[in-house]
Amino acid sequence: MSRNEYVISAMESAVKNICSRCTYPIFYNDYRNKPDLVATALAVHIEGSVYLVTAAHAIKNKDNKVNSFLIGTDSGIVTIEGRYIVTEANPSNGIDLYDIALVLLSDNFVSKNDLSFICEEDICQWEFLDEDFFVFVSGFPSSRNKQAKSLKGNKFSTFQYSYAGKVRTDHEVFFQHNRSETIHTCMTFGKNPLTHKPIHPKGCSGGGIWIIDRSGRVYLDSIFIEYYAKTEVAFGTKIIYALKMLSQTG
Repeated sequence: MSRNEYVISAMESAVKNICSRCTYPIFYNDYRNKPDLVATALAVHIEGSVYLVTAAHAIKNKDNKVNSFLIGTDSGIVTIEGRYIVTEANPSNGIDLYDIALVLLSDNFVSKNDLSFICEEDICQWEFLDEDFFVFVSGFPSSRNKQAKSLKGNKFSTFQYSYAGKVRTDHEVFFQHNRSETIHTCMTFGKNPLTHKPIHPKGCSGGGIWIIDRSGRVYLDSIFIEYYAKTEVAFGTKIIYALKMLSQTG
């Protein structure tokens, strides 16, 4: 099996058996009170509680205020209920370096909606990744989940997309995009030997950046926060920083 074939096979297996089970689409109701898919979220079990984790910008309105939102579950689209913890931009430069939001979900909400989640032992604890690790992002791109085609009656049929890239560790790419090598993971996001031009990742914000190590073990590494078309790279905030947020807020 060639490396390209291995990457495709490993990613498909990881998405089917792990990623798809804990990855959820985020919706807002439009002016007609109909759901419109806008982003992606992950359910993560941390220290005895289940949190919904996404990108902070995905749940803020134009006034930078947090909106209540909905997620798609197997039983339908439901309004999120829980305590929000959201990072904010630095007042001096207007940049939210972390761009992370967490919502503490009640046990009743998780049980009632039969939510699946990823456990803490499956979260990557490494601050730096090796360039030979296999990395991919998984989420719900807006272009393939348009309301006009996907909403049939009260059911929204979603399309989940995954894209494999390479880990970027060179200092220059982090400096160029005002990102931190310790806080963020950078991956290539452009045409590669596995695919033609990838689907634009708008809507994948809040989804997971996953790694598969040399032994084939799958870990959740980061929360996808942004993509740069000109330089063909994408960034995620390492999930270990979400854990630090929780420890600091109590």
